[in-house]
Amino acid sequence: MNNHQTEFEALKTEIKAHPTFVRETRIRRFLSKWPDCIDAWRMLIELVQLNDNNTEAVRLSVMALERFKSDLSFLNDHIGLLLKLGYFDEARRYLEQMVSDGKASIDNRLDLVELDFPHHSDRAGLIFQRLLDKDPANIRALVGALSARSFQTFGPPKIGFLLSAHWHWTIQKSVTQALDALQTSCHITTRLWALKRMQPAIVVISDAAPRIVKWLRTHLPQAKIVNTRHGLAIGGKNYGLYAAAATDYLCVSSDSVKQDLCQAALLNEERVWVTGYSQMDSLFGASTPGPGAAAGKRVTFAPTCDLSLSALAVIGSNPVHWIRGTDRTIHLTIRPHPHLFRDLPVLMQQWSQLIKNEPNCVMDDKPLSDLSALLINTDLLISDVSSAALQFMALNKPIISVVDPDKARSSPKYAPEELEWKMHAATVVVQRKEQLHQAVKAALAGVQDPKIALERQRISDYLFGGMADGRAGERIAQRLVSLTANTTT
Repeated sequence: MNNHQTEFEALKTEIKAHPTFVRETRIRRFLSKWPDCIDAWRMLIELVQLNDNNTEAVRLSVMALERFKSDLSFLNDHIGLLLKLGYFDEARRYLEQMVSDGKASIDNRLDLVELDFPHHSDRAGLIFQRLLDKDPANIRALVGALSARSFQTFGPPKIGFLLSAHWHWTIQKSVTQALDALQTSCHITTRLWALKRMQPAIVVISDAAPRIVKWLRTHLPQAKIVNTRHGLAIGGKNYGLYAAAATDYLCVSSDSVKQDLCQAALLNEERVWVTGYSQMDSLFGASTPGPGAAAGKRVTFAPTCDLSLSALAVIGSNPVHWIRGTDRTIHLTIRPHPHLFRDLPVLMQQWSQLIKNEPNCVMDDKPLSDLSALLINTDLLISDVSSAALQFMALNKPIISVVDPDKARSSPKYAPEELEWKMHAATVVVQRKEQLHQAVKAALAGVQDPKIALERQRISDYLFGGMADGRAGERIAQRLVSLTANTTT
């Protein structure tokens, strides 16, 4: 490790708990002595942005880029900063030069396409479609092609959709389809800055992360933010009440949920739309299971992403063994939360390798795969405090909740008063992995406590009420169209 890198690591540790302005000061002093430490430049630019000094952040980025001209990673960071802050002309010049030099990645080229989208939607549509034909799993190409088609058919959009995570497409898809049926244009993107470029009157999100909401409020102050949510519970692991209040309108799955949410989050009723949960439209719209393993032996393991709350804390590195033991007639699908592929890539790779030698076992590692289709073809769900378990309540099938209460209490997301924990009364709870296989055998054999079945039905009625018809996307779309009539940018 270089001397400047050693010094920088020590400085980071020393100033970790200091206020941002103090950290900025210390990093500036450090760079005056060690100007070739690229990580220090990155940290300084980040700190300056945290202090809302965006013009200075761009100036520093240009200054650093002069020093690290050959570093393609830093050049991409600089372009990303320019796009994020709305310096579109400057970003375009860099992107065009990268294309000219043959250094542009696919995402660089698509950034250039999205920059010119308002004026060249026809050209953008052709580029997105060509990429989609080559790679049908490319979500950016998919939504880009759909957006271009919508623009060309119905005109400039007033409604924008942000996919802050690619799997949110499974939540937003039915809404955009309903807008198409209503002949209403929309723009769907994976890039925050593209929304500023398009200037929609309404922005639909499925995750009200603080950085996203802050950016939208800063760069699109007149736009109304509609949150479809990406789960069903009210408190949402100590996140849901914040997320509800951070946006202008919120979609919920039933009148009962609306009543409780308004009370818990101190919201006015007109801000909460009772629409149903759009991610479940395909589940409620399906009348029978699709083709798959023999009925009665289909098990899905769907752990959540928070490591303290997840069944991972109990089951560990070999879920196949602890779930089905030596009974290979059980068809097991492992469906980790999409964030686990980002947060625990080594473990996810281990699981993928493990099941290659296990018959009747599948690893669902595609975030865009249809959760509803999987749940319909599941006889028994094994989860923890995941919203997938709440969705599964609608099917009136058995659920096993695998939790470590002691470890869960250490998480800031631990919320025993919320439905993710209360639903355990409607499931079989397992706290030790050695108990899991026997619980699986009993559940598949139809052994269950009648009180559990009654509680499962009660929760299902509470969550879905009269909205279990597969038309949530239509209701959200109708609300959005009505909102556009009263909204201007």
